[in-house]
Amino acid sequence: MFVYAIIGAAAMAGVTQSDKVQPIDAPPRSVIYAPVPDMKPHPVPEGNPGAWVNPNDYPSRALQERREGLVSFRLEVSASGVVSKCEVTNSSGHLDLDTTACDMIYKRAHFIPAKNRKGEPIVGYYQNRVRWVLPKTIQVPKPGQVTMYFIIEKNGSVSDCKFTTTFANAQKEDVVCNEMPTFDIPLDANGNPVRKSVSSSTVMIVKDIPDTDVPGTTKTGN
Repeated sequence: MFVYAIIGAAAMAGVTQSDKVQPIDAPPRSVIYAPVPDMKPHPVPEGNPGAWVNPNDYPSRALQERREGLVSFRLEVSASGVVSKCEVTNSSGHLDLDTTACDMIYKRAHFIPAKNRKGEPIVGYYQNRVRWVLPKTIQVPKPGQVTMYFIIEKNGSVSDCKFTTTFANAQKEDVVCNEMPTFDIPLDANGNPVRKSVSSSTVMIVKDIPDTDVPGTTKTGN
């Protein structure tokens, strides 16, 4: 919402009695309507803010579950132009989308710091939004590996959880292990409670295939 200042000869001269009784169909040409400038100093982004978060940053689980959302945020930028705080002012409704947006902004956003009247760098604030939109096409998978190991205790709880991956956008070990469910009480062949170890490994292999190796195609020459 803008606050308007009216500046003109008529306003400066005051209002006479005759002015009060004479109808005015339109403002005089000497009256200028202009928004009052925002006098608060703000940091200026270096580069394109649209590059702070890109489709490759889409959280894997949100992508699998086809979730979208709009994240509004407010940044506190230090006198050196570094983001010192990222606050979500309007959530997307999904924690992973909100968190990833701020994580990427911390990593990639750089600013020309705000300055006071003396021209000295000071702390400033910047607001914007990130819209998470599902891509119309799915990216070609990248080669990588995911390995997981954990122990199911006799009461069904999980211990000694280990999660490793080579995929850049995968969740971190502490997140995955903290979200592990409680299992049914594990039993041996005689029906007695027993500890069980569980391990899994998934390997994604992606390689180029020459056209001559594609079934149904024939290489022709001159």
